[in-house]
Amino acid sequence: MVKEILVLRDTGIPLFHYSFEGTKRVDVIVAAFLSAIGSFAQEASDQQLRVISFSKNKFIWVQRGDIYFIALVALEDSTEIYYVILQEIANQFVGQYYDSLRQIDNDGSGVLVHKFEDFSDTIEMILRRFDGIPGLARRHKRALLPSRLATKLKKALMSVEDEVLLRGAAITNDGYIIVTNLRVYEIDAVMQMMTVILAQSGECDHPMKIGHEALDPKTTFVVCKLPKYICAFVCEVGHDEEYHARMAPFIKVLEETQNIEPRRLNLEASGRYAAFHDLDLVVTVSDTSEVIDNARVHFSGLDSTLRKNALTVLKSLSQETTVGDIIDSTGLGKDQIVEALAVLVARGIIQVNRVYPQLGIRDERFNAYLEIIGMPKRDYVVLDQIWNYCNGTTSIMEIAQQTGIPTSRIMEVLKKLGNHVTWNTENDLLSYD
Repeated sequence: MVKEILVLRDTGIPLFHYSFEGTKRVDVIVAAFLSAIGSFAQEASDQQLRVISFSKNKFIWVQRGDIYFIALVALEDSTEIYYVILQEIANQFVGQYYDSLRQIDNDGSGVLVHKFEDFSDTIEMILRRFDGIPGLARRHKRALLPSRLATKLKKALMSVEDEVLLRGAAITNDGYIIVTNLRVYEIDAVMQMMTVILAQSGECDHPMKIGHEALDPKTTFVVCKLPKYICAFVCEVGHDEEYHARMAPFIKVLEETQNIEPRRLNLEASGRYAAFHDLDLVVTVSDTSEVIDNARVHFSGLDSTLRKNALTVLKSLSQETTVGDIIDSTGLGKDQIVEALAVLVARGIIQVNRVYPQLGIRDERFNAYLEIIGMPKRDYVVLDQIWNYCNGTTSIMEIAQQTGIPTSRIMEVLKKLGNHVTWNTENDLLSYD
């Protein structure tokens, strides 16, 4: 998973640092990168993407002019995905701060990082487009409310966030996120403190103020407890008497959900690293014909090969296309497909989601259907083993982990069931009624 993102001048001056673990050791990351790169940067100066691997991590970086855009990620993470992410980050950073970058002297100063600190929101906006991919934005367990309440809760959260309540979240007492606008490392910090928070006495009328080393010294966590949930905000310090009154509208809506048991969606044990899986479902979210007709606009800034591959992948999509289907139909290599998919995700053209199969009631009518299609006994055995897991909230890979049956075998059996299987994506789960 991504650990650090750094924007660095080639003189060694850091312009921006974002840690997904909330660390403040900019100098350590800079020193490690400069030490690792050595003469390699000069030897490969004509390359757009560079990678240096270690025992457990790797640096991936893209260079634009005299600025490096660097990601420190796990060794198993997809290089191709981060190649695209770093390109998007570079485009956004240069576009957002072009005038400021022209005015900065190469010698730099200690205040440069603060000049660009609001770029953190842009980083998380880019990563949220990859929300269905473990290891990127979705690092935590989620609890899913009916769409009506989920929408109402999101609006209530946005309505109370201001210059005092900067960002907030609601989390179940067993650690499932209901709604959040917190940054990744802030959510991590709240999760680390859950035991301490739940051990404190008092309810939501007495919010707790908790400092944390991951936060800027000018901010603090303010946490309220409800019977089933906690709500946590990153707040500007010095407004102790105002916190509860400002939170009240959000807490009121959160209390309305107390009697509804949300669906719980777990992270997969194998989903710690950023990668596409062959069983992931590719869903278009833009008009593909319009994108194809205006390819130069939608794929501006890409080299001709990557643009061609992205168009090839886009043209191969149908209503229910998996990554594996694209591999089989396009003739492109897996790395080329992953890179093309990442471009399409980053530019808001598609989403790539885990699939969660759901089977209905196993009644006489269904058994009759199985007899009609002539399902072999060996397939019956598989169906018996996976049936209880096909509840619409357990992915194919999780089912394979629970049963010991290969994912390809599970898919083979489920595809024989035709319309008797509902294929949910995470977006379906987030908007259920």
